Amino acid sequence: IFGHLLVPAAAVIELLAAAAREVVPAALQPMLQDFAMHRPLVLDEADTAGSGAARWQVTAEPRADAAWDLSLHRYEAAGRWTLVASARAAEMQTEAATSASMVEGAVEAIDAESIYRRFLALGVEFGPGFKCLSAIERGESWARARVELPVHLEQSASGHALHPVLLDAALQLCSVAAPST
Repeated sequence: IFGHLLVPAAAVIELLAAAAREVVPAALQPMLQDFAMHRPLVLDEADTAGSGAARWQVTAEPRADAAWDLSLHRYEAAGRWTLVASARAAEMQTEAATSASMVEGAVEAIDAESIYRRFLALGVEFGPGFKCLSAIERGESWARARVELPVHLEQSASGHALHPVLLDAALQLCSVAAPST
């Protein structure tokens, strides 16, 4: 993006989800809540040249409510670690918003290509493997869509709790749901 190589937020979520699976007992089905990207995780040329210069760490701190605070940090220099992202890991809740409660009020259908043209106008170009949204609908402060992993990525899906491309599509959908002010 703008000439910089960034680690996608979806990959950061996958890192934190892996940490959640380590600290929350599997029987409780861990989930992430309150995810926040505090700053982009930029890969420098030295990071990608195999020099081993990039150092990241995920930390997990227990909370009094049986959840865990997770954070991803990047090593900068002189012993300084910078917070990149954070989330809370907790037991999966069974309550979920129903579709009926979401669709109160006006519903707008949105063409997927218009979403990707809007991103492109902002300087963010998604390759074909990251264009996974279809059947997009938006209402007041919500959006939903059909999200499908491209066929050529299906073999790599088993190595992830949720494939990073699908996570990225969910984040794309969040931008559709955000109010335009």
